[in-house]
Amino acid sequence: MATLKIDGINKKIYQDYPEFRNVSPKKTGQTDGNTVLVYEKNEKTADGHTIKLLLRVTVDAEGNILKVSASR
Repeated sequence: MATLKIDGINKKIYQDYPEFRNVSPKKTGQTDGNTVLVYEKNEKTADGHTIKLLLRVTVDAEGNILKVSASR
């Protein structure tokens, strides 16, 4: 997948999920030709605890976003 496509995907993700702005994704290829981008960051809660936020984005070979899932 070209860097330009990842930049476009990042722009869309940062627009829809601003809390992940400036987080670089980890890229993993899948056997079906799709790519999974995982955005991960730690966030402090109001009571001082730390939680891990994950955003998993599945994209096809053309750079189209197929699926987005988030967890805390």
